[in-house]
Amino acid sequence: MINLKNLQFDITTYGQNLALTFSGGSDSSLLFYLAARQILDEKLDINLNLFVTERFNQPVPYAFAVHKRICDLLGCHQFTLTEMKRSELPQDAVIGPLVQYLTDVKTFDSILSGKNKYPDHIRPFHFAWFEETEILRYPFKEYTKDTLIDCFYQCGIEEVLSMTHSCGWQSAGYCGKCFNCQEREWAYSQLPHKLNMGA
Repeated sequence: MINLKNLQFDITTYGQNLALTFSGGSDSSLLFYLAARQILDEKLDINLNLFVTERFNQPVPYAFAVHKRICDLLGCHQFTLTEMKRSELPQDAVIGPLVQYLTDVKTFDSILSGKNKYPDHIRPFHFAWFEETEILRYPFKEYTKDTLIDCFYQCGIEEVLSMTHSCGWQSAGYCGKCFNCQEREWAYSQLPHKLNMGA
């Protein structure tokens, strides 16, 4: 188990063969780091497989860069990141093409997503986003973005945070208008000692 100031995480609660939907954003990047660190520190017999798919904000280059940096920091490259082409995924999936594909594979004990708790004033009725299934799990569903960003600093990996990309409307930088940018800006406003918003 990993205990940080305002966050607890235990990868052992999710099974032995795990998939993680990875975007190169701050939430999935922190989830990958914490999961991989616990697996390595505790020498756990857990398979962790990362998957990314292209979207209009082009997360794939960020995902591979962040994945490599985290693996370098941990000194281990056993955790693979696989890009799934949109043409390989179901096109009419209600829960999202990548999650539907990973669910249909039926070899994973859990599919992990880094979705976090949203501030009500930015995205109300956020609880609708956290409908876990038997295998789809949201380890950060109780934590808002400011808590997650602070974890990067507690773990000493703020350089990874600066590599992540959250904007939902454009492929580089941040627009300042979409939900993702507004959430990230709000999170930093709760952490005045943390100044680098990243991308």
